[in-house]
Amino acid sequence: METNTNQQNEKTASYGQSTYRPNRAGQWIKGILVITVFFMLSFHCMPDHGHIFPKQQLSFTNTFISHSEIDKLIERHNQASGFERALIRQEYLHRKFVELGVIFEKGDDE
Repeated sequence: METNTNQQNEKTASYGQSTYRPNRAGQWIKGILVITVFFMLSFHCMPDHGHIFPKQQLSFTNTFISHSEIDKLIERHNQASGFERALIRQEYLHRKFVELGVIFEKGDDE
């Protein structure tokens, strides 16, 4: 009987080893998630205008910037007083929008 038990143990051990396969789909999904999170932390994306540019700080804020958010920034700028306008012009997103030509500033004489 001992030999029979040893044979069964050998079959179970070899069966357990041969059926182990790494979960390749799980590894791909984890890799894609890591890349997506890194992208969301590092870049602003403007799908309406086709621009992607780096963020000043790693964060999840303003990852995807829509046309309505740009309109809100313009409206906030237009309703602000002189000193507040100067502060808005110094904001990173405002500077990048002007640099990319998404928004432009009129001169005082216009």
